[in-house]
Amino acid sequence: RFDFRISTLNTTTQKIVRVIMVNQMLSISLLLAIIAHVHTTHSKTNRKYPFYRPNYSSTRPVFEPFVKALTLDEQQSNAHDQLFQFITANANKFESYHNYTQYVEEIDFLMQIANSKQSPFSSILSIQEESKSVDGHALHRIMITDTTIPSAQKQKILMIFGEHPREFIVSESMLDLVSNILLAYLSDTAIWTSTYILSVLQSFELHILPMLNPDGKLALESTGDYCWRWNTQSHRVDLNRNFDWAFAGKQGSTHRKGTEEWHGEAAFSEPEAKLVHDLLQQNEYAVVLDIHSGTQQIFVPFVDTQSRKTKRTRPQTEEELRLVEFIQGHSDGWYTNSGIAWKYNDYGADGTIMDYVGGVANVAYSLCVEIYGDPTVDNSIDCFVQFNPNNGEHFVQTMNNIRTLYTGTFDYFLSPENELVANMLDTAKQLQLYLLDKLKN
Repeated sequence: RFDFRISTLNTTTQKIVRVIMVNQMLSISLLLAIIAHVHTTHSKTNRKYPFYRPNYSSTRPVFEPFVKALTLDEQQSNAHDQLFQFITANANKFESYHNYTQYVEEIDFLMQIANSKQSPFSSILSIQEESKSVDGHALHRIMITDTTIPSAQKQKILMIFGEHPREFIVSESMLDLVSNILLAYLSDTAIWTSTYILSVLQSFELHILPMLNPDGKLALESTGDYCWRWNTQSHRVDLNRNFDWAFAGKQGSTHRKGTEEWHGEAAFSEPEAKLVHDLLQQNEYAVVLDIHSGTQQIFVPFVDTQSRKTKRTRPQTEEELRLVEFIQGHSDGWYTNSGIAWKYNDYGADGTIMDYVGGVANVAYSLCVEIYGDPTVDNSIDCFVQFNPNNGEHFVQTMNNIRTLYTGTFDYFLSPENELVANMLDTAKQLQLYLLDKLKN
């Protein structure tokens, strides 16, 4: 049986294979001959690159000291300064990756932190299971906000992590974000002041999907395939092709189970994609950040094949680009070459979250953010190295750089000028919905 993974091929070979798959002009034997030739040529280039793997054995729980702090006596546990000192004194180094078991342990710790009567975080943190994956694993949503302020007075931001398993650094960035918000809530840190985080909590309602694809992470761990981007082994669907915008496009996805960008049997056939769909229907999000790794760029709609031809934009595009420019400009060069996806991304992609959020859900700011990538290594060499930094100092420094995405997003909307713009966009959307409702009736 002829079957192969496009992700294991170098960039030139991928382009050849995609043309062949679309046009179906060459025989399998000729296709294999082309692949063999390009791989042989590529192997002779004597290219040096780093080689490393996730160091699970050195990983210690990020949220463990937060939970231990809850065991302090009542007087200590109510004093933010004493809690802060205890947590920082007992903090575990965060410089390596979590396997799925370790990730579940972090989620369990977060639940204890959110639900304990002694927890100072119970007024700003909640976590609940929203759905289950194909294989029955929990899909959680973390919410971080000042619950004393009505939801209607805050802007909702949805952040989606852990969609493609090979992009390990993405869910690690989620752990970094949540832990640093909680820590700065207690006292000033080197990253954020307490005053700043209080303003974030009072202005935003953060909805975080910490790992959208647990089945895929488990599949990667069981197969040892560090290029795995699908969900469960039984479905093998690319979740970022399973959305109802240009779904099953001929060139922006693949059309057979087991191929690299298999879109699935139907739009939202996968419960993981359906969860995102449902949250978009249930909430008026101002911003959606769909977070990946592979490069260091920020994209806005559209990236589908047809939009690349027509250079499609939407009324919100200009304002989206202002946000992108702001984040990029405050990232100290970490994010570059960002903008409309059909202009800056080097391939079309049909059925993506970003395009659905912008084109159907009509969220004002729909961003797909690639938070890390090694441009000297492509996936024909090593997927893990391409998509993820090394353990240790490289991991820590990368986290510091990635974090400019979150600070940049918060800062943009916290400025009076941009807060006014966002409110105007929200009012325009409400007016549009009102007029559409009147027309229907």
